[in-house]
Amino acid sequence: MAGDFSGMPWTRLEESRRSHWLWLAFGLAVVVLALGVLERREAFYFCQDDALVSELPLWLGACRSVWNGVLPEYNPYNLLGTPLLAMGAGLTYPPLYLAYAVARHVLGNEYATVDVFAAMHLLAGFAVTYLVARRLGFHPAVACLVGLSLVLSGVMLITGRCWPIFLLVPVFQPLLVLAADRLRRGPVGWRWATATGLVLGLYYHGGFPQLWVFGVFFFVLHLLCLWVWRTVPFRRLLWAVPALLVAASLVLPLLTQQWLLSRDMGPYQGRSGGIGYRFWPFFLPYPLCRDTLPDDWGSTDYHYGGHFYYAGTLLSVLFLVALGDWLWALTRRRWRGTRLRVGAHVWTLLAVVALVFCLGDAGYAWKLVAKLPGGLNSHPFRILPFFVLFSSLAGGMILQRLLGRMPMPRAKAVAAGVTVIGCVLLLYHVGCCRAAFYSYGFRPYPPLPDELAAVLRLPSAGTPYRSVYYAPQRTVDPTYPFCLPHNLPALYQLPALFGYNPLFEHKARYRRVLDSIHEDMGSSLRAYGVRWCLVHRTAVDEPHPSPGGSHDLEKIIVFDALGGRLDFARRWAVGGPESAVEVCELDHPAPLGFRMESPGRPLPVRLDGRGIHLDLGGAALESNVVVNFLEYPELHAYVDGQPAEIRVDRWQRMVVHAPAGSRQLDVSCQPPWSAGLLAGCSLLALGILSMLILEKTGAGT
Repeated sequence: MAGDFSGMPWTRLEESRRSHWLWLAFGLAVVVLALGVLERREAFYFCQDDALVSELPLWLGACRSVWNGVLPEYNPYNLLGTPLLAMGAGLTYPPLYLAYAVARHVLGNEYATVDVFAAMHLLAGFAVTYLVARRLGFHPAVACLVGLSLVLSGVMLITGRCWPIFLLVPVFQPLLVLAADRLRRGPVGWRWATATGLVLGLYYHGGFPQLWVFGVFFFVLHLLCLWVWRTVPFRRLLWAVPALLVAASLVLPLLTQQWLLSRDMGPYQGRSGGIGYRFWPFFLPYPLCRDTLPDDWGSTDYHYGGHFYYAGTLLSVLFLVALGDWLWALTRRRWRGTRLRVGAHVWTLLAVVALVFCLGDAGYAWKLVAKLPGGLNSHPFRILPFFVLFSSLAGGMILQRLLGRMPMPRAKAVAAGVTVIGCVLLLYHVGCCRAAFYSYGFRPYPPLPDELAAVLRLPSAGTPYRSVYYAPQRTVDPTYPFCLPHNLPALYQLPALFGYNPLFEHKARYRRVLDSIHEDMGSSLRAYGVRWCLVHRTAVDEPHPSPGGSHDLEKIIVFDALGGRLDFARRWAVGGPESAVEVCELDHPAPLGFRMESPGRPLPVRLDGRGIHLDLGGAALESNVVVNFLEYPELHAYVDGQPAEIRVDRWQRMVVHAPAGSRQLDVSCQPPWSAGLLAGCSLLALGILSMLILEKTGAGT
């Protein structure tokens, strides 16, 4: 039972208020020092892998749009245009915009948004975890060690630098632990239900649904343990119902949009390798133990991969002691009725459950998860931070027990000494957290060569055309951004045919686009406005592959079918003396906006977070205007402010009829937020009603 230490052989160490604040300040200082070490050694430490080429370009585009007074509903630059805000990805999470504001207005560099975001969550995560441990009765020094073991663990630092949304876990999961412990401590009411619901709702808007699902799972499992072990009466447990209803009311508006967007999404098979039966990396740092990242990922500092699993030796060893103590309690068969009493080992149980999931197929339980929809069934190692949290609490419980058996002065000295030793080990570990799932050879973000930027923007034409890149999916070459791979077109605000978004890449409409390109490449690329093929040197030069699993990604050439199948009007190299990119120009591409009656004459196009805006110029004759972007149900057309019907041609491009004299055509992204908001309000009303019923019946006692 979490925090229920009655009957256990120790006495809670009462500490002064001054000691509490000193250890909190000490822990925050250690986190700041660790962040300084990481940034000193490698600028923009928290910006690698997907954070560099996927999340940050979209985040910056959305934040810039908000700063310009435009709601970022649409991304016109990747994958022939896609809805943006409705897909989530952290864009409805308010702290993201706070991180951008600090990076832009305080640090003077908006590219530091991810690092500010990471620092905010690691500092907040330590403070919350420290508070949780203190509420559970831990000595301030022990609480400090538990918090540091979580936020400075390898899985948080290494995964956080690749998938920054992952850093929500050390903030929100301890808050849920705190909520469950508050339910155990005594009567609760509408304040508890509302606060818990807000935490759960905001957790989802962070943008990582898989982590949210597992976070809710462990929260509910925690509550069930409290009830089964008769620590919380069933009537009080009922307060979880309005809390979940409040959470659902906040989740449903965004979830509704995500469901609508994913309806025609093709099959997506998640990966389920897991961490396997690794043991020593959890206890021994480099060079005492050498191991690899999950799935053999990584392109640099490969030999430091074992630190992904490391969270400081002390609490990891004490977790084994807790596990042994729990198993001993089980074998003694302490039954009361039909319910087993195992003391305060709820953390041990939760840690074991999390560890079994982390094993992937080797743990068998993941085979049940594998039946969930795509995205939720991928990468079991994502459950590792839950194991680190619960195992650290279990280890801290054992340490607290040992301290409780000592005289008070000696216990204080031992607690301080153990924590300092733990901090030293963790700081050494921080210095070894150099690996990433993939480390590109550039930092955010090099300016495009002047010649390339001038060509792609084509100011004389009044409108840009699209580009397509011919390069490996991954490479450590520092000039890789010059071919505009993945989501970098959104960063440079240059429309491109490709992008990096599993949701939209697997949608049926985009798959039909790719099928048409494979069937008739020249005609299809021209129809979609592709004028430039950017061939990166790594696609034609002898590759220098990284070790392990990343080698496969470096060998795969994006759109390899381009080679030898197109006749280009002209070709020339750009990118300075190294000639990093060869620009290949296709003749007679369709513009991004044009009249069907005069397809060779582009209409001036302006792109922003609202959508696509075409200047029709007040032509004397009516016409059908082709808006060279994919049609989505969320897109609505307006001609001079009046609604207009959107039709689709054989290329799935939008076609809008413009009456004679029309001057402006706007295609705006307007997701049906009202449906989700109405459903959310209904659930909120139901939650409030349930609170009133529980208050009236006295169920909080």
